[in-house]
Amino acid sequence: MENPSWAVAAQALFNCFNDKGFVFKRLGLPYESKDWPCRQLPIFLRADRAELVSNMGQAFPSSGIRVEIAPSMTPEAKGTIEGKNAEIKKSQRGRFDLPGRYEKIRRRRSPDGKKTAALDIFEFERILVEIIMDINREPIAARRIPPDALLCGAKVASRIGFYEWGLEHRAGYTLTMGPNFAYEHLLTRVNAPVTPQGIHVKGEIFSCDRLRELGILITSVDNNVKISAAYNPLFASEIYFHDQKNGLWPRAFNVDPEIARLKASFAETANYRAMQNLLTEQAGLNSHAKRRQRIPVVRKIIQVAIQEKKTVNIKTSGAKAQIRENRAQERANERSPGLNGAISSAPPFPASDKKNNLASDAKTGVVRPDNVPETIAESNTMSKTKSLWEKVNAVNKH
Repeated sequence: MENPSWAVAAQALFNCFNDKGFVFKRLGLPYESKDWPCRQLPIFLRADRAELVSNMGQAFPSSGIRVEIAPSMTPEAKGTIEGKNAEIKKSQRGRFDLPGRYEKIRRRRSPDGKKTAALDIFEFERILVEIIMDINREPIAARRIPPDALLCGAKVASRIGFYEWGLEHRAGYTLTMGPNFAYEHLLTRVNAPVTPQGIHVKGEIFSCDRLRELGILITSVDNNVKISAAYNPLFASEIYFHDQKNGLWPRAFNVDPEIARLKASFAETANYRAMQNLLTEQAGLNSHAKRRQRIPVVRKIIQVAIQEKKTVNIKTSGAKAQIRENRAQERANERSPGLNGAISSAPPFPASDKKNNLASDAKTGVVRPDNVPETIAESNTMSKTKSLWEKVNAVNKH
């Protein structure tokens, strides 16, 4: 599903050089590793230009594998592959008869395959592996069978049988992929700077416990530290860095968990960051526009307050300010509306309850009007408030 790139080619090469048992298990196919024993490095690799001609692909020969680039417009240079691709994709009914096929050069009113398409990606991958296994079982040219292979029976005459026989009787032409081969030759390498926050790769920050154990993050506080890192361009949630102490490539994770949740590539992550910055800049412009509208209102409130102070002639400095008394009065005033005026401080009694209260008071011979406090605490509070107001009025008169 990805666009052609070195990252996609590297994944294909990794599948070539790795054990196929993982593929069979993931796809639920009735095969084992011994049924497809191809997991060795080749002497040379024939490439169809494109990805291996790119800047990243040109570094692959440093692995020791000789790369041959086929000339342009020469399908005969890779006839087996081109023939099998045509056998799968050609429109006439063939061995596999896959739904959704269409001609490479469509004629007028010829079907485009959309109406007959029926396979999802998982189903198509299973079928593709079955096709490869079928190709492996096909016979080779009879003249290629060596004399010492004739006694092995018909199995040695198949492609996969001849390959398996050659691994045992013609050793020395293949190598096995080492533990660090993928990090050093298939993934994209970079010399990444390190800060106390972590490893910086393509605008993202990655960290892990191993970096702290090695002391690399502490060292980067006062020094310019760089570390060899490798990453998959299609997966921006993790990278690998070279642990020189153990000779391994531990994994470091993106400090932003949203990238792992999205399973985004580095290119998609860059677009995501650009959109974040765009929205932030727009929010800043919106805030600035609203601020220009509201600042004059705030300034007007300040000017009115200053003018009122001059007309009232209240002293606000030194011992004349009576800060404590005034603050107590202000707190009392603010407490009365309840939760910012959202609810009333004392819900009214229903009419029936009020009659019951008056009836009970009548038995005791006490009549309590609505404007009289019901408790001694409330009476004391009102007397204190009245006293504070008298002091304020006395200050205003002076």
